[in-house]
Amino acid sequence: MREIKELTGLRFIAALYVFLFHLQLRGILPDFGWRLNNIIGQGALGVNIFFVLSGLVLTYSHMGEHRGPTLFIPFILKRIIRVGPVYLAGLLAAIVVVVLMHEIPANLPWLVFLNLTFLNAWIPPVAMEWYSSGSWSISAEMFFYSLFPVLLPVALKLKQRTIVMLLLLVIVLAALPGLFAAFNSEMKLFNWVYPFPPARLPEFVCGVLLAVLIFRFDWQVPKWAPIISIGILFVYLSYFGPSLEGYVGHNWLLLPVLIVLIIGICRNPGLPLNLLSSPVLAYLGKVSYGFYIWQIVIMLVLEGKVLKGVLAPHSIKSSLLVLAVNLILAILSYHLLESRAHRWLSNKMAARKMRLAYSQPSA
Repeated sequence: MREIKELTGLRFIAALYVFLFHLQLRGILPDFGWRLNNIIGQGALGVNIFFVLSGLVLTYSHMGEHRGPTLFIPFILKRIIRVGPVYLAGLLAAIVVVVLMHEIPANLPWLVFLNLTFLNAWIPPVAMEWYSSGSWSISAEMFFYSLFPVLLPVALKLKQRTIVMLLLLVIVLAALPGLFAAFNSEMKLFNWVYPFPPARLPEFVCGVLLAVLIFRFDWQVPKWAPIISIGILFVYLSYFGPSLEGYVGHNWLLLPVLIVLIIGICRNPGLPLNLLSSPVLAYLGKVSYGFYIWQIVIMLVLEGKVLKGVLAPHSIKSSLLVLAVNLILAILSYHLLESRAHRWLSNKMAARKMRLAYSQPSA
């Protein structure tokens, strides 16, 4: 399948949004005025974008495969090899950081076990603790991956009208847990909603259904629609972003905007959307997974005994320094770990296909 570079560039924009959000939480990012501060303050929504893109890109890449559950083992192995090396490197670095720079939590072995087994997001009391403050999303992704071999053949059999109705339902289901938690804040449901994999599944399913609408039923939107919808989202977040605690409640607007934006990217990516496919953004999109993982470790370092309070607060210089370090680590891990793992997997798959071809009886 042809890579849609604009989607790759969008993936980095989402990762950068999360990164700026984390810098703001720790008082490093400068004050940009209340409107922009409110938008950055909802940067956790970058993960929502990841989940939708994940469902969409996987469906686009595997639309020719209809094997259903028989796809499960090779598919899961490919995903583990894809996410595993950088994830484990980040986990090892997080262990070193917590030992050297923090008070070692008594439950550290338990936290390490949960992260190694991708179960951390399923245990709400610790779902956002330590490395899981970011790695919970990988735990959720592994849950989505386990369902994908079943979701794909079902989605491909649906009629267009059914998909549209399901997409509307998915938007409602994606927003409801967050809205309920936001309007019942005294119940302290954040860890039961924000990182909990079943509560985030509708975002992934949204991507799956959207891919079928775009690439099977050729859905399109007017060229002006993506920019207008993004503008509406920015205005909404600048005024009302902080009014919904827990971020997920914003899905009632975020997902429709993403649907319009992604259709525009896939079907008529004129200016300014085609800027997402620029060589710089396309490359940064390739390293965006490492960019996301290493920021978890960097934030742990910034919160540790050694560097806590060393960087100037609300400083553009401090922010750019942390950004540079994160980018360097992302680039190194991409070339030393991700790309090598991908090449190894590609070679293994090619060798397997060759063996199968030679094993077929000749006519």
